[in-house]
Amino acid sequence: ISMFLLFIMIPLWQLWDTTAPTEYYYHQLNRHTAFAIIGVVGCLGFSNKLKLEYAGYAMLLTSLYMLIVNTYYYCTQYGVLNFDYILYNNVRAQYINSHMVVNLYINTTIILGVYILKTVDKKVVKVVLPVVLLLLFSYVILSVGRSGFLSALLIVLIVSISYLAEYHNKKVLYILLTIVFFVISILFLANPRLDMDVMLHNPRLVVWEYSLQKIAEKPILGYGVSTFSSDYLQQMYQDESTYNNFIRGLLSIPDFAAVGKSMMTHHPHNTFLTEWIEFGIIGLLVLVFFMVSVVMMPKREYRLYVWCFLLAVFIQMMFEPLGDHLQPQFIAVVLLLFQRSCGHSNRKELSYMGSKAAEIPSLLVRERTQTAAKDHVR
Repeated sequence: ISMFLLFIMIPLWQLWDTTAPTEYYYHQLNRHTAFAIIGVVGCLGFSNKLKLEYAGYAMLLTSLYMLIVNTYYYCTQYGVLNFDYILYNNVRAQYINSHMVVNLYINTTIILGVYILKTVDKKVVKVVLPVVLLLLFSYVILSVGRSGFLSALLIVLIVSISYLAEYHNKKVLYILLTIVFFVISILFLANPRLDMDVMLHNPRLVVWEYSLQKIAEKPILGYGVSTFSSDYLQQMYQDESTYNNFIRGLLSIPDFAAVGKSMMTHHPHNTFLTEWIEFGIIGLLVLVFFMVSVVMMPKREYRLYVWCFLLAVFIQMMFEPLGDHLQPQFIAVVLLLFQRSCGHSNRKELSYMGSKAAEIPSLLVRERTQTAAKDHVR
């Protein structure tokens, strides 16, 4: 239901939008169609043949293929011994996809890999899979993307704490946790893009401030996708602070300069702000409802994997809107896999719970009658 609402708001708001449908409107409608399709599939129960384990194996193979392709083209262009992680990321963007798309995919693969490692009892899997996961984790660590980097660190930290908590020997537990914290801290501090001075001068801060000003003008119903894409873009160029501190730097990058004046690059760089501007407080509440519904979806034994995926998506939502770099189709498919494999979709379980709930009034009446009979005997 929450997925379908994320889609239907776009054409619904267009009915009252005074601006004719823009290119950005059709782009967002196309991207969000995945939410509508997967939402309907989930509601109608057509997902009975899906298995999380199979998807995990497929994503592991795909991720390894990306790693090999990235490394191969880098070595052919720059040599084996001359490693530069900036150039390595440029090659990835050229031959595979942007760092945000790749990092979310790899982080999701790591989560599913941990799930397979925990649930599949095969010796080959237990030996080979940890090596593969370590390679994929290193692949994300070498990325220039901060959201994917932070997600990978937090996923490893959460998974480590969860698994190490099973140790009965407290001394061993504390030693291992100390090692994990130490390694993660070193990786965090060693990332140049997480330097405090760099973070405080991030151009996104200017865009977020400008977006909040636009929200303050129409906080309840928002602008609609078409009006938003038209007015937001035009006024962004007119705003001196936004132009000097964001747009001018953006246009100095050849790839962005080639795109030009477009909502594909000149957006709020935050999913929550984007939904609020486009659909007002209603859109923001629908997005929150979507996130909460995911949190409430899994059974206890599967919460670790679903919540880690949601964490990775949430972190990326803080820096990108739903669209090209944060792909709705990928999020929708992964959540459908989780819902089918570990969600509360079992009708027998629900009917059993319903029958037990229906027995509550009769049990109360029975208890009351027995109490009255005992009082009468006394």
